[in-house]
Amino acid sequence: MKKCEKNKWKVLYSEITIHELKNHYSDERIKQVFSSFKDFIIFVSISAEQRLESKELALKKDQTHSADILHSILARDNKAVMVTRDKHFEVLKDIFQVMKPEDIIFY
Repeated sequence: MKKCEKNKWKVLYSEITIHELKNHYSDERIKQVFSSFKDFIIFVSISAEQRLESKELALKKDQTHSADILHSILARDNKAVMVTRDKHFEVLKDIFQVMKPEDIIFY
């Protein structure tokens, strides 16, 4: 996150991100962490069209989770790069650009 701030990169999140974080952290902790990065994180809404596309792709891409498909669609539609080590995103590389954190060190 420090590299994002230094390079003036934006970090996108959605209601799915919040939902996933709530599985491990309290609302208070999530707000605390997000407030630390308020200058470069951006909330993106999920449209009905994106939800529909996600459901349709989930029928074809059974090797990944539906939330990951929606994350991928949001990244693509917002011209963002997904930075993750999660192997579930490998099957979605045809939708959007995905990089590992170590790959962006020299980016």
